[in-house]
Amino acid sequence: TVTAEYDGKKVLHFLRGGAGLSYHLVRSLKTFENGIMCNGVRVRTCDIIHEGDIITVNMQSKVPDIPAENIPLDIIYEDESLLAVNKPAGLAVHPTHNHFTGTLANGVVYYFEQQGCSVPFMAVGRLDKQTSGALVIARDAYACAKLQGRIEKTYIAVVQGELEKTGTIDLPIIRPDPKKTLRQCAPGGISAVTHFESIAYGDGYTAARVTLETGRTHQIRVHF
Repeated sequence: TVTAEYDGKKVLHFLRGGAGLSYHLVRSLKTFENGIMCNGVRVRTCDIIHEGDIITVNMQSKVPDIPAENIPLDIIYEDESLLAVNKPAGLAVHPTHNHFTGTLANGVVYYFEQQGCSVPFMAVGRLDKQTSGALVIARDAYACAKLQGRIEKTYIAVVQGELEKTGTIDLPIIRPDPKKTLRQCAPGGISAVTHFESIAYGDGYTAARVTLETGRTHQIRVHF
């Protein structure tokens, strides 16, 4: 519903501001018949709207480009907009050019199909294959757009060495071989910042609570 703030403004301003839709989602809606409606009538993004108008967007579901596979999911939360699963270590999130199946994405696509939904896999963020933890998956493009940048993640890592306090690791990361996923710290790499807080330590190891300013591949392992 259009608020007083957007009275007399364009549909585009309301969709991007009031509704919080991404630029790409708004652009895609323009290509669909009845993609954007105002009080039941199709409108353009440049049309003027008024307080109290009802804006409706009709998102077209894309056919998943990932094959469905019956992989058990540990679901920790679910509603009409999102799915949160507990990803175990050893399970990749996305298929790669060498491995098209056996990933979390394959299992989620299968799970949605069993519910009568045909939607692509839209994970909000990612976790490395060997990292366990909660992963949020959007059920539609609108939810995906609203969740981007709003997911806060805290990691618990067991690292070598005894760390007594808190600290920050600010070292750039490079990819020595473009054909491999291996990473290392080196000058001239991409900026990477890791914050940590010691929870417990002893016998040459530390359990640390870790938060990231950047989300580089294998960042925690490479930095520690």
